[in-house]
Amino acid sequence: MIPSFPVDVERIDPLLASEVRRHYDRGGRTISFCSGSFLLATLGLLNQRTAITHWRYAEQFKQRFPHITYRDDSLYWYDGRIGCSAGSAAAIDLGIAVIRDDFGYEYANAVARRLVLPAHRDGGQSQFVQKPLAPVNAALAKVLDRAVKHSGSGSTVEQIAAKANMTRRTLDRHFIRHFNMTPHQWLCERKLEVARQLLETTHLSVEQIAGRAGFDNAVTLRHNFNKYLSVSPTKYRQTFKSSQQPF
Repeated sequence: MIPSFPVDVERIDPLLASEVRRHYDRGGRTISFCSGSFLLATLGLLNQRTAITHWRYAEQFKQRFPHITYRDDSLYWYDGRIGCSAGSAAAIDLGIAVIRDDFGYEYANAVARRLVLPAHRDGGQSQFVQKPLAPVNAALAKVLDRAVKHSGSGSTVEQIAAKANMTRRTLDRHFIRHFNMTPHQWLCERKLEVARQLLETTHLSVEQIAGRAGFDNAVTLRHNFNKYLSVSPTKYRQTFKSSQQPF
């Protein structure tokens, strides 16, 4: 774990470089916070990966490491081996992502609740979190709150638009502006959240879970799992099924 690193240092102490590389080569997980990504980049560990650092150092990072993909629109990035975060608060989000990757929803949620934080649960091995976006107008916010609360009821984009007194085109613009995704993608993510929780916490069949999550059938559920999470529902359950209650 690398909490920070001087952004203007280009020559790394040989002992430090050796230890970090040895840890990585042995299969260890390497996590950096804030400017710690400069150390990882200098050692070549971020080559062909995505990098994040504090916004104050973003331009300097991009100039020094033009061959590394840098995300301005992320708070952190984690791929299962290496993680980078934008700053101290984002480091907590990254920590929750690591817990979720190792132990699943329930443990990540339990930790997040203790820290009075939301648990960010999108993605599979990699997790992308948007920057805070502009507030959604009150009418749409109420509709979305209801849609989240009843994610398994099979709400449609047309129903959301009607309840928010918007045309479909206006609704699309609002979603792109506030969530950087279409209403259909947003609804699908909400349904997948329900399905993932049921896969982890129940013994229901995939067919039953598809119905409770609001999908038309198990085929549609499997298709969206593979599309958005790059894993099948069965494999996901094998990986994250809770064997005991979280603390």
